[in-house]
Amino acid sequence: MDHDLNHQHGAQALADHPFPDTDLSFREVGYPFPEAEESVWEQEESSDEDRLAEERRVAREQRLKKEGRLAQEFKAAVKKRTYNGVHQLKVTVDRRGIRLEGRCETFYCKQLAQQAVMALTRKKLVNRIEVE
Repeated sequence: MDHDLNHQHGAQALADHPFPDTDLSFREVGYPFPEAEESVWEQEESSDEDRLAEERRVAREQRLKKEGRLAQEFKAAVKKRTYNGVHQLKVTVDRRGIRLEGRCETFYCKQLAQQAVMALTRKKLVNRIEVE
């Protein structure tokens, strides 16, 4: 059989044939089951991607909640330290640091606001409070 196959189709046909003793081809035996393997891999990849996307979403939500709580804490500290001397106070917390915005009547008040936040954190602070 090997001799006939080799003679009829050449050495390459013999090398490519999964079962040289038989007349079965790749397609007849479904070797190496490419459809099944692809679908399993696609399912694993999509489930991994879905899991990673969900983890990223949850981490982002947690970070935003934490940043919101920090902003409220910093805002309360500024109000207390300046005796509500900063008007239209806005505190923003993100990955880059903390930003203070608002208006006050003296540079001393602006400095107190900055010191109130600096006492609570070592993050980068940008003080955009305007003195009128």
